[in-house]
Formats: sequence, structure tokens, C-alpha cells
Amino acid sequence: MVEEMLAVSDITQYFYCPRKVYFMKTLGIKIKAKPKMDMGKEEHEKEHRRVKERNTVYGFPEEEIAQVIHDLAVED
Repeated sequence: MVEEMLAVSDITQYFYCPRKVYFMKTLGIKIKAKPKMDMGKEEHEKEHRRVKERNTVYGFPEEEIAQVIHDLAVED
């Protein structure tokens, strides 16, 4: 017997429709993606790419900014 891990989304889906989880996990039936699901996936991928591009702060690398802030002397 092969044990399979349940994802958090499987538990959420179970409360919405237990039969769907049974079909997917036990019978191995694939659920066809709906247009809104595809749109959501595309938006997540776009945001992931944007996050990767945000590696500078006003043109300076994050590591350099962290070093300046760390070495900054605080005065009264």
C-alpha cells in the first residue's frame, strides 16, 4: 500500500466537496482546469517573476543596503 501525503488544499477541498477528493486521490481522476484556474496560475507565475526581478532597492543591491544600515551609527 502506497501512502500519499495530503496537501492543505486537499483538506480545504474536502470540506467543499468530499467526493471530488475521493475521485482525485483514490480513483486517480484528473480534474480539468477551468479558465479562471488557468488565469490564477498565470498571475501567480507573473508575480513570481516580478519578485525575482526585485533584487535592488533604488538601483543598489539589497546586500549593500543591509551593510549600510547595519554600520549606521545612531546619534542623539
